[in-house]
Amino acid sequence: MATGSAIVNFGTTPQTDASVFVPLATITATTLTEAWIDATLQAGAPPDHSVDEHSIFAAVAGVTCKNIVVSTGFTIEVTANMPMIGHYNLLWATL
Repeated sequence: MATGSAIVNFGTTPQTDASVFVPLATITATTLTEAWIDATLQAGAPPDHSVDEHSIFAAVAGVTCKNIVVSTGFTIEVTANMPMIGHYNLLWATL
């Protein structure tokens, strides 16, 4: 179950890597984080991609959580195996 959502922006020039910082004041050094592509658009639709496009994106992209900054937040990094543009919804959770 998702704790929150974020939008990753690949911009207007096709690229394979993008990231988004998630502010989270309650995060600690031992917090486990997980993120995934919101292929069902639970968080609402971004302006430039449909449910179908998010489903395809989920098949060609990997999502990694990293760089925890205690009491500040963490980074979600997305890497696609083909150049992408625009905004994609992500969901995330912590334990």
